[in-house]
Amino acid sequence: MEQTLLQIAYLVASIFFILSLKGLSSQETARQGNLYGIFGMGVAIVATLFNSHVTQYDTLFITIAVGSLVGYILAKRVEMTAMPELVALLHSFVGAAAVLVGFASDASMGHEGGHAASALYASEVGVDVFIGALTFTGSVAAFAKLKAKFNFFGKTYWVPSKPLLLKERHKLNAGMLAASIILVIMYANGASGEAGSGSLVLMSLLTIIAGVLGAHLVLAIGGADMPVVVSMLNSYSGWTASAAGFMLNNDLLIITGALVGSSGAILSYIMCKSMNRSILSVIFGGFGAENDAPAKELTEEEKAELAARTVNETDAETLSDKLLSSKSVVIVPGYGLAQARAQHSVYQLVKILKAKGVNVRFAIHPVAGRLPGHMNILLAEAAVPYDIVLELEEINDDFPETDVVLVIGANDIVNPLAQEDPTCSIGGMEVLEVWKSKLTVVFKRSRNVGYAGIDNPLFYKDNTQMLFGDAGKTVDELVAQVSAK
Repeated sequence: MEQTLLQIAYLVASIFFILSLKGLSSQETARQGNLYGIFGMGVAIVATLFNSHVTQYDTLFITIAVGSLVGYILAKRVEMTAMPELVALLHSFVGAAAVLVGFASDASMGHEGGHAASALYASEVGVDVFIGALTFTGSVAAFAKLKAKFNFFGKTYWVPSKPLLLKERHKLNAGMLAASIILVIMYANGASGEAGSGSLVLMSLLTIIAGVLGAHLVLAIGGADMPVVVSMLNSYSGWTASAAGFMLNNDLLIITGALVGSSGAILSYIMCKSMNRSILSVIFGGFGAENDAPAKELTEEEKAELAARTVNETDAETLSDKLLSSKSVVIVPGYGLAQARAQHSVYQLVKILKAKGVNVRFAIHPVAGRLPGHMNILLAEAAVPYDIVLELEEINDDFPETDVVLVIGANDIVNPLAQEDPTCSIGGMEVLEVWKSKLTVVFKRSRNVGYAGIDNPLFYKDNTQMLFGDAGKTVDELVAQVSAK
């Protein structure tokens, strides 16, 4: 009877998780989707507490209390700009948990009971540890690349966003994968033998090799492509949970892990398609760098020549006049807007312009920012109405009829080279065709290249003007100018 009630509770929790994913697929229903997820997890926790196999309630409640406190502090203190690295770090927790559960299962298999496990069960333990270790180190590597700068004991350390392209890296990855498979087979054979235990040495070797593989796969990917990496790691964490579910004979973990794993994989595929990338190249690492040579560094002469190219500069007062005389304005947000925390000021500008009869909308690129949906979340935080936030495919055809486009902190997603030079690092990637508008104004601190490491010809076009400075300050100044007129 108890098992039946437990399975029913887990089924109810799974239904709420499905509803949660459905809700999160749309901005309008995202808040409701979060509530479904919270309720589903609550049902799962309560059901687990009433499981007769759970006896160490003191340890369990302490763990729940500590985890809840840490989660609450993170939710309150972490800025939206730090959300990508936080998500990557949270993925690592899932991987670490899977590895620890795998080692605990190994201990219960033979070291304490002496009973032989089935080869299937031992294989599940091995696979769980492999995926968990790969997810853990891959997520930590992604966190480090997204964080970029660390301070330890007064010294600053930088993690470069450029891909780590070792020679014969694909053969190295294949070798580590093959070694992991062999270790899982050897471990399963040992655990199902008469001794009734897999080898702790084999498990440890598997963890180390899978860990190195996970870190190498992520380090081989450039900073511009990290949104897809975060999405893929989300998928890995789901499959890790599902593998743990098979190992623990827990239907809830199996279902929930499969939901997260498949949804993350689908999202990664969609993003890869938008960036003209291969999903296989994401899985095997190093995509965006098809050859083994690192990206070409600009010489001093080339840098000087680039600096000598002229751009048309503007200021807040001049731009305010052009905005007020426009009928249609499109705003393209990028990571620079997130860094400057300028979303609230931007929406203030939008409200003023709309009150004066200007049609203002936002154009969102699928990989804008450093996390899938990063810009959507940022605008939702500022209470921007969902109906004026449009995706690339919904608004790209409208640029020729747009009077002014404001590109705030974006670079690669508005770079014409994606269409003009198929050999460049973003060649073939879908971009927002802002240069087709009557006037494009780019808000940037400088003319530095974006994460892709290539120059942007948009800056030098006749119908492009640059507004240099911190996005937060320049937008605030623009708001003051527009308000006064």
